[in-house]
Amino acid sequence: MKYRILVVVSCLAVLAASLPVQAQDVGKRFAFKVAFDFTANGEVFKAGEYTIVPDAKESNGLAIYELSTDRRLLGTDRSQFRMDLQAITRLARQHMDDAPRASFVFDNVGGQRTLTEIWLPGQDGYLVDSTKGEHEHEVVEVGEAQTAEGKVQAISGNTLTVEGEDGKKWTFEATTDTKVTAEGASQTKRNLAGVGMKTTLDKLVRKGQDVTVEYWEKDGTRYIKKVSVH
Repeated sequence: MKYRILVVVSCLAVLAASLPVQAQDVGKRFAFKVAFDFTANGEVFKAGEYTIVPDAKESNGLAIYELSTDRRLLGTDRSQFRMDLQAITRLARQHMDDAPRASFVFDNVGGQRTLTEIWLPGQDGYLVDSTKGEHEHEVVEVGEAQTAEGKVQAISGNTLTVEGEDGKKWTFEATTDTKVTAEGASQTKRNLAGVGMKTTLDKLVRKGQDVTVEYWEKDGTRYIKKVSVH
């Protein structure tokens, strides 16, 4: 039996020059910081800061850089201070526009973690390794989650506006990865799916309800990670 848990770690997105994988992500650097040792491509990496860069020439290729020491890690690539990763296959993403953050999936077996999946914004994922048998998934996401509390002032489709006790208002956008904790939410989703209807946030959350919203920001937009109705 496989177990899946979600562990979100604060990371930093570092952007380099964009070049015409997805064209907009070639040349872009996705940096992440992990608090544990892990294995990638058979090499052990210590806890620290790393950067993933899509390969400009190979659609299944990536490079991983160690930020803390800039030492050469592995491989025969002519560029220094990098290790090449080759995806076993690409993992289909259902909705390209619903993942504004990069995420990195580690398989955890008894405390031994292996980097297995890499998801970059707006493109299919990279399966770079796999684990047989029981394991947990730990996900490191770029961007630090923030929290807002208040009353729902407006909701339409997947757009939510919340007003705090101090009168401050926030507007959020839900994605297909948004989690909703509310009475009857699971049954509502099943009912909608049963008649072929898409679940939007306004089917689960109503105006006037008190909510706590976990979110992150990218390019001026607040994306909902989780909304809890009280």
